[in-house]
Amino acid sequence: MEELVPIFKSHYSLGRSILTLNPPKEPGDTDSADSIFDICIENEIKEFVLVDDNIAGFLEAYTIAEELKIKLIYGLRLTFCLDYSNKTEEGRLNSYKNVIFAKNAKGYKQLIKIYTFAAQQGFYYEPRIDFESLKPLWSDDLFLAVPFY
Repeated sequence: MEELVPIFKSHYSLGRSILTLNPPKEPGDTDSADSIFDICIENEIKEFVLVDDNIAGFLEAYTIAEELKIKLIYGLRLTFCLDYSNKTEEGRLNSYKNVIFAKNAKGYKQLIKIYTFAAQQGFYYEPRIDFESLKPLWSDDLFLAVPFY
């Protein structure tokens, strides 16, 4: 059988997922929302990829994954543009999404810096960054995924 590594989005990606990062349900609990961790336990999944549109859910995901001994591979889906300072409709229309993954704890710290820059300096309807601004924040503890869909 081939290895399965599922990719999820959580409720921290507002409007993009109905799955939560809640701890697993107690037996017989049917009132709670569906959790990524419930899916992992029910399907004996030992590692999963979480790609969210903001970094707010990372700590919750990391903490519960550690408790359950499930490997978390975390990625931040971020808007890229040609020039973060171009806060016009044209600049917004020429944007696209990439995913930055943290390889380890140092990578996570860099991811926080990148997201902070995008949310503070580059914000125009949403957090954004350009490659020139990303370069000084980049490290070997990260890797970039370019989705082709």
